[in-house]
Amino acid sequence: MVSNPSVLTASAGATVMEDAPSGMRLVSLWGQGWTCGATDCQRTDPLPPSASYPPIYVMVSVSKTATGTQTDVALVAGFGFQNASATDPTPLNLSNPCDANRDAVVSAADVQYMINEALGLRTAWDDVNGYGVVNVADVQTVLNGVRQIPGACPAI
Repeated sequence: MVSNPSVLTASAGATVMEDAPSGMRLVSLWGQGWTCGATDCQRTDPLPPSASYPPIYVMVSVSKTATGTQTDVALVAGFGFQNASATDPTPLNLSNPCDANRDAVVSAADVQYMINEALGLRTAWDDVNGYGVVNVADVQTVLNGVRQIPGACPAI
């Protein structure tokens, strides 16, 4: 969250640049009152003393090969912020990639979940095969996982 610790109103606005770690792919940024692009968000309205702008939300896709703790970095520029940054370490607890609905069981419900993602009826988070999109190949992989075909679900 961008805050103004000064006793003066910051009148120049701010830019926050997102730098996702190598184990994560930036999907989108958004926040109330922010104008966000592919990798940054901007505001031009003044920020009163001791006030904060609303938070920026970051959606990332986590690589199925990512491990440990991934640390996200946001850099802030504007109204006197020079070299200001914030970090957000996130420990990863990856489940079976075929468990799309995260209920700890690979079942027909996961196949339907993946179909809904592939059709655009649900946010496409579960790129099981790593092709950059959720498609019929991911649905087939999860179906093979339900059928318990050895090696069907990529190892974590």
